[in-house]
This record gives sequence, C-alpha cells and structure tokens, in this order.
Amino acid sequence: MMFSKSLCVVTTAMVTLSSTFAQRPKILALHGGGGSPSVFQGELEDLEAALPEYEFVYAQGGYRVDDSIFNWIPDPPSKDNPTTSPNIADESLANLDRILEEEGPFFGILGFSQGAAFVPVYLANSPAGSFQKAMIFCGYLTETHLGLLDTVREQSPFGDISTLIWIGEQDNIIAPSFSRDLIPEFTSPTVISSFNGGHFVPGTFDSTFNQVVAFVREEEITPTPPNPVSPSMEKPSIEKPDIGKPDVFKPDVEKTDNDNDKDCKDNPDFFFRKKLKDCDWVSRRPRQRCHRKFKKKQLSAYCPKACGKCELQDDGKPESKPFDWGK
Repeated sequence: MMFSKSLCVVTTAMVTLSSTFAQRPKILALHGGGGSPSVFQGELEDLEAALPEYEFVYAQGGYRVDDSIFNWIPDPPSKDNPTTSPNIADESLANLDRILEEEGPFFGILGFSQGAAFVPVYLANSPAGSFQKAMIFCGYLTETHLGLLDTVREQSPFGDISTLIWIGEQDNIIAPSFSRDLIPEFTSPTVISSFNGGHFVPGTFDSTFNQVVAFVREEEITPTPPNPVSPSMEKPSIEKPDIGKPDVFKPDVEKTDNDNDKDCKDNPDFFFRKKLKDCDWVSRRPRQRCHRKFKKKQLSAYCPKACGKCELQDDGKPESKPFDWGK
C-alpha cells in the first residue's frame, strides 16, 4: 500500500508538471519580409532563452517569395503605386486566424520588420482582447498598401492593448521616423529606442535587451524616450518599406587580426564549446552569434568571414554591399 501511495504521488506530480509546462503563456511571432519561421526562431534565440516561462509560436506569411521564404503582404506594383484593397493580405490573415483557433489562447503577438508592420494589421482584423501585449520591432505603417492602412487607422488603438515599439536608431532598412509613425496608433505605448540598434530584434548584445524582457514580464521599466529625429533620418536611404525583400544584416566593424589580411578566412579549428558549433554554425545566425564572446574575444574574431568582416576596402572600411544572412 505504501508503494502504491508513493507511486500515486509521483504520478500526480508528473501530471501537474506536464500540465504546467503545457499551459505556458504563448507569444505569436511574425518573421520579417522575405523570411521564414525557422530563420526567425534563430533571430529570437536570446529572447526565448531569457523568457523560458513563455512559449513562442512561429507563424508563416501567406505569400511565398521562394522555396523557403515568405511575405506577409504581396509586393505593390511599385513603391510609387500603392495597393488600395483592404483584402490584399487575406492569405496571411487566414494563416494567423487558423493558428489562433488551433493553438490559442495567446498572451502576446510579436513582429519584426514587415512582420512588425503586420501586427497592427492583424490587430485591426481580429477581435479585441485576442492578445494582452503587442511587441513591434523595426515596424512601420503600410503606406504602400493604403487599404490595409485605412483599416488600421479605423480600428486603432485596438482596445488599448499594452504595446512595445522598439526602434533601432541606426536602422538603415526601416528609418527610425517610420517606426515612430506607429506611436499615435496605440494608447501610451512603451517606446524603447536603442541608440546603437540596427535592423534586428535586440539580443543580449543590445543595451535595451533587459528592458524588452521586463516589458514582457510586466516588470517595472523606465522606457527610453525617442531621440530627436535628425534630418538624415526623416527618409530611409532605400525605397519605402513594404516591398518584402529579405532583410539584411550589416555587422558592426571592429578591428581583428585578419582585417588587413588579404587571405582573410575563418579559423578551421575554432568551435564554440561544442564541436558542431564552428564558424559555419556562426554564419547561420550572425546577428545573434558574432557578438558572443569566447575566451574574452567576440566570435567574429575567430570567424571574420562568417561575420562579414573580410570584405574591407583599402581604407579599412567595409564595402557598401551588406552581408546578406537571410537567404
């Protein structure tokens, strides 16, 4: 009898633990334009690790660009010829509706780049209260899809949802001013501005990372006020957003032993703690991995080619061509 009672207690504990794990609050994650769920999961590696009490569910855009990359919104005819239909992104809306029906309820919705632009679009097309929090990284209003934009403005502020708008002040893909245009569409959003931030979801390498984690956990944070908009940031250096091309990453340039070496190459003997984590492993997630440190040096010092630091001009500055990690 004592054995049976103990077995019952152990079994009950296992069921309770399993039930608790299964009931973790869920965050719906929307990848960038020309991205995919699997790539975006790598981009959120640091955030997932910092929030083990939450389950991240990675959605897929409804419009295939290539075999393995997708958009949330089809490309407009041109940047100067916007679409006007409010139904232009119905396939993506249907994808998210299906996920909410099959895997809901959800605690939050999170988006990056075109996925961030699609967050208010989906909030405008879903019942109020579908999410408790919205998190927007490098987002913008869909100014090349006016039908979607009209719906967003009709439905904002989306039931006063608690919202985070993260802005990378060094973003050369989505100008910071475009991200700030989202602020009036929400009720008192938390705006976090990273002075050194680029076109990425912040990881542990960014000074604002702990603020993002605190927002999700509903802990007290001091939001970083938006920096004054300089004239150079009023318009991006490239065409308007919404085009849905794969996002690219320009790594920060730092001096390494290989900077002036014409035969700049990755260290074939390097591995990061485990044999499989070599420079090829670094190259698959450069934004998250090149900044990590091993034996007091960043991984980019061991894997300069994987981190896009080999193609330097004679003056030591990087070429204008960005390091395209997303393909």
